[in-house]
Amino acid sequence: MTRNRQMIVLSGLLVLGILSLVACLFLWPSRAVSDSCPTPVKASETYATDEEGHVFTAQSLLGSPILLFFGFTHCPEVCPTTLNDISRWLEALGKDADKLKIVFVTVDPERDTPEQLKNYLSSFDKRIRGVVPTPCNLTAITKKYHIFYEKVQLEHGEYSVDHDASILLLNANGDKVGTLNYQESDEIAHAKLERLVALAK
Repeated sequence: MTRNRQMIVLSGLLVLGILSLVACLFLWPSRAVSDSCPTPVKASETYATDEEGHVFTAQSLLGSPILLFFGFTHCPEVCPTTLNDISRWLEALGKDADKLKIVFVTVDPERDTPEQLKNYLSSFDKRIRGVVPTPCNLTAITKKYHIFYEKVQLEHGEYSVDHDASILLLNANGDKVGTLNYQESDEIAHAKLERLVALAK
């Protein structure tokens, strides 16, 4: 390789290196800002909006035992099946069901408005409350309770959300004391819920 050709190759590599550095400086920061919360939110400071448009805070999860379930209104099977199961179990508990809080938190705040959530939950037991957190607050509460959720891109710009299907059982202090599995048998579910009711103050 002649000296002139070597200089041309080195110059080309230098230009590519500079362009790569510029891309890193201008593209990476904007992506990081869009994909993360500018200020981390503590789970104890989380707030959201319920299906009636009222403020729902972390303190709203205290005071009574809770069934806490994460899902979304566009969920094709798991969410409606689980909400139907919860409704049936609450009916079987009778008046004891009034000692519990039942909270359905959407993992799709981009599409699920309070109004849409209210309409969706109208098909299930009236004691089930819906909650729409901001994306950053959703991140905080799912980290606290170790809940998995992930946006999955579909065709034509549509998307779905993969998420945990278990129902969390919390005591009056907001601590996890158990779970109800997806399509848990009625016998096991009733036994777990009776133990949860016994924790009511």
